[in-house]
Amino acid sequence: MKEFDFQKNLEKLKNAFEKPDIVELKQLSNFAIREAGFENNKAAAKIAIIAYCLYKLLTKEHIIKNKNWQSVKKNISKNLDFALRAARQKNFEELEKQLDFAIKGVDEIDKDLGFFLTSLFDKAKIKLASTAYATGLSLGQAAELTGADKKQLLQYLGNTTISEEKIPEIGIAQRIEKIKKLVK
Repeated sequence: MKEFDFQKNLEKLKNAFEKPDIVELKQLSNFAIREAGFENNKAAAKIAIIAYCLYKLLTKEHIIKNKNWQSVKKNISKNLDFALRAARQKNFEELEKQLDFAIKGVDEIDKDLGFFLTSLFDKAKIKLASTAYATGLSLGQAAELTGADKKQLLQYLGNTTISEEKIPEIGIAQRIEKIKKLVK
């Protein structure tokens, strides 16, 4: 298995956001969080969180029809461009910084225009941590990967059928090969 391709996945994220293609955003979120879990890669988890949040935001009519949306969308796209540039240059410190800026933009629009007390960003961290947990990470590892609160994650897991979720089709031999490549 290959290492997470930041450039390719950021290109997918940016294109899906700008189209907008909510199905692609959701699929990218699911793919990225699974890969993040396999590789224990926080930057890949941030891409998953951004994709999930953008997917959710684009389905909320009161947000995309708001007068501030185009400005927010432009800023998020700009941060994704900067993150993509950093990925092309293999500057992972700058990549994470730009991903954090994109997350901040998503979180701010949700706080300004969202209807719920729990932010979309916090919900995304918990939801995606549960997916990482389903791939075999411990509760603590999944929470650490996404930045989710352990107590909230545990409550969420208790209210789901996560134990019935289909395990990704990656065998132990593939996991060992992936770990060996990461260690090299």
